[in-house]
Amino acid sequence: MHRAEALLFLFILFGATLDKVGFSSVFIDIVCLLTKNAKGGPAKAAIFGSALFGSVSGSAVANVYATGIFTIPLMKKVGYKPHFAGAVEAVASSGGLIMPPVMGSIAFVMAEYTNVSYLEVCKAALLPAVLYYASLFMMIHFEAYRSNIGTTPADMIPPKKEILKKLYYLAPLVILIATMLAGRSVVFSAVSGTASAIILSFLRRDTRLTIGKVFEILESTASNMLMIAACCACVGIIIGVVTMTGFGFGFVNIMTTLAQLNMTLFLLILMIACLLFGLGLPSLPAYILVATFGAPVLVQTGVPVLAAHLFVMYFAITSGITPPTCQTAFAGASIADAQPMKTGWTAFYLAIAAYIVPFVFIFNPAMLLMGEWPVVIMAVITALVGVVCLAGAVQGWFLIEANWPERAVLMVAAITLLIPGAFSDAIGVSALLVAILSQTFRKKRLQNAAS
Repeated sequence: MHRAEALLFLFILFGATLDKVGFSSVFIDIVCLLTKNAKGGPAKAAIFGSALFGSVSGSAVANVYATGIFTIPLMKKVGYKPHFAGAVEAVASSGGLIMPPVMGSIAFVMAEYTNVSYLEVCKAALLPAVLYYASLFMMIHFEAYRSNIGTTPADMIPPKKEILKKLYYLAPLVILIATMLAGRSVVFSAVSGTASAIILSFLRRDTRLTIGKVFEILESTASNMLMIAACCACVGIIIGVVTMTGFGFGFVNIMTTLAQLNMTLFLLILMIACLLFGLGLPSLPAYILVATFGAPVLVQTGVPVLAAHLFVMYFAITSGITPPTCQTAFAGASIADAQPMKTGWTAFYLAIAAYIVPFVFIFNPAMLLMGEWPVVIMAVITALVGVVCLAGAVQGWFLIEANWPERAVLMVAAITLLIPGAFSDAIGVSALLVAILSQTFRKKRLQNAAS
């Protein structure tokens, strides 16, 4: 068996084991407890729970069904509209595939493709993933204030003592990460994580591994492997046809010429191509397809190999929440009993950072934690502030509800803070200060009028 296929099998087995013995439930329980007093708490819990589970599950749609059954009804109960609740779950579940350390097994395949160590892939993918979830978190936060969403009902929060008893459920994931950081092989780490989950399952009656659960784990692993194998086989046929007909060579030549004329236009066209290539495909086959055609074009233009692969990977994955064929959003809509296309468009704007951040790290490798640390730290700070401004501009709320001029100023602040350079950062900070002063003045005027 090819090394990449073996790694894929081991991590699908790891995710299936955590799911079937019931260890994955602790993700939602912990975040529900941590966000119990936060406005819009269930939606915020969905972000972290889906990110953790989605990273090991390897399928955004499967993640929606696994965690959305709990989080979506809870979001609706506290006041979120059905289409918004379904969209939040879809975006949060998709993000698990770009979140280290596992990234739905894509990290290991990417390491094989690029001849870069797994830890280097995780390091490069970390900040863009944090920005993705920071933007989504602030979108939800601003929506909670704008719609006056309440906190999580007390009867829906698991008892603290019960959660503390389940904290060892996290041990397999901790062991997986710790062994890899200690320098052990990925195969050893995956086997260690799975073995620890099996051993620890016997500590509680409700998680104990039985013969029935063993067959469920094997069935889940086999079905996921067969689905991915079938998709990869179809992708292989497409790649073979494109290669034999000369389309691939012609595509690379045309795109390289376009890059020499206008890099931004080239990236926009490549983004659209990756979104089209990823339509209807699971995340891993979608990445393999775009990595075959899109990444080499970027590398030929001088883009670092990791940045090139992360760029095409982002758009292959976000095709699942990009209308009109946004199957991940449709899965969320089915659980939320919402209009599919309305849920899809809501997911699209909630995930807006995913369509912007890849352009930023192409021009600014510091966003991938590459380069001197002072430059990297500055890039981290300005990017985080930038995505907060982006969320405020899209949602129409910052300190209070924002009018259209303030939203425009916040959007200028967001874009310029994300763009690398001292000059653009200065413009961004100035625009942000203008928005804050305007909001503060209007807030005081409204308070005086109310009193």
